[in-house]
Amino acid sequence: MTFDQLYDKYYSRLMLFAFNLTKDELIAEEVVYDAIEYLIGKEVNDSYIYFHVKHRCINALKKKDKIKACEEIYNTFENTKLKVEVVYKLYQAIEMLPMKQKKAIQLFYFEKKTDSQIAIELKIARQSVKNLLYTARKKIKALWGDNLIFHR
Repeated sequence: MTFDQLYDKYYSRLMLFAFNLTKDELIAEEVVYDAIEYLIGKEVNDSYIYFHVKHRCINALKKKDKIKACEEIYNTFENTKLKVEVVYKLYQAIEMLPMKQKKAIQLFYFEKKTDSQIAIELKIARQSVKNLLYTARKKIKALWGDNLIFHR
């Protein structure tokens, strides 16, 4: 794969993954770019890429004398990888929603706005906001199955 193909396919997920491991955006970005450059032209799969980025994160943290953080990475690797994939798939599901439903979900869950605030911003009735949220949740659950529970 070329750099652009790898970047388009993996950058968002790998940045989220690396940031969760390092807690440092600059380190995460450096690690992800270096990893993508290293993987150009190689035969790769998701597991290998995550494994490679994990080790690059560990090496970057060792350089910063964060040994304790390195130990935590080893212990939380699988859990973090799973969280990244879940968040990525959830964002994909949200992106598939019609514009008004997507906007209502974003305002309610990500910007923590109330039904009334959303109604004002979207210039619709409060009940319409509730209907949009209900329908959007229903569509997302249909894609995910009944395992998904919405919390705020």
